[in-house]
Amino acid sequence: MLATMINKTMTLKRIFSKLFDFAFCFLLLISITLLTPLELDNSEFYLTVLAASFFVEVILLKTWGKTPGYALFGIAPKKNQGSISWIEALRITFFLDKGLKTEWPHCKKTLPNLITRFAISCIVVIAAMFGKAILQFPQEFGKQVTNSGWVQYTSSENDFVVEFPHKPMIEQKQLEIPQVRRTLDYQEVKSDDRDKVTYSVSSLELPKKWQFFASSTILKGALSVLVDSNMPFGAKLLSKELCKHGEHPAINFHIRDGGTDIKGRLILLSNGKLFKVEFSQALDTQAEETGFAFINSFQPILNTSP
Repeated sequence: MLATMINKTMTLKRIFSKLFDFAFCFLLLISITLLTPLELDNSEFYLTVLAASFFVEVILLKTWGKTPGYALFGIAPKKNQGSISWIEALRITFFLDKGLKTEWPHCKKTLPNLITRFAISCIVVIAAMFGKAILQFPQEFGKQVTNSGWVQYTSSENDFVVEFPHKPMIEQKQLEIPQVRRTLDYQEVKSDDRDKVTYSVSSLELPKKWQFFASSTILKGALSVLVDSNMPFGAKLLSKELCKHGEHPAINFHIRDGGTDIKGRLILLSNGKLFKVEFSQALDTQAEETGFAFINSFQPILNTSP
């Protein structure tokens, strides 16, 4: 009976140790995203943290014999003979160590252990209280600070909101699709070219039969039509990258048309609407910061009415 209680207590301590180690990796990855251009959406971020926490645990068990979480709870796996191997560290990490000849004696409460306990406790509290806000800080900073003093524009159909540097104009245009010999009408909301920079948002409804394809296929196909059929001759696609705009699938693009750089994002909504949010600038103009702040300020509004 006593042995069973001890085993359950040890299992709980190991579980909570993993939670502390996860929080440690959580804040470490947040620091990396703040200091580098690395961008991850929420699902990618948490999957990366989870994988990193397991990976770090295996390394620390092999080299140090414990992790910050284990040190916090005063436990560490020990072997009667020799040190823990890589395979044994991996099995301990995933609770597959039932057949291993390891013991879990409590560590002495030395000063380093006490300092570790205090530090990890602070990390967990900070992660729980401010983790999400810290993670979203760079994007929110770009949207709110860089675009300070801009005009918030809501489309007449109320299907998106975006911030322009000044009141935009509305133009009706047509998108030619020679592959299927048809033309799609769309609306473009566009600022004038003050300071050699133009900001624009275009939206169009995709035919229903196109919506059966995967979002990545639709986005790549739309970008191909945009560059090959609806840009001036000589325009080149320099880069493209699938990404997320909030919860919506998207693709970033960079096009060079003579002396003009065009950077933007195609955003696909679940209702089949496609948005193109972009800014174009002369090559001698430095508008990267405000341009990407403009793109990040764009918020589509899904129409849920029947």
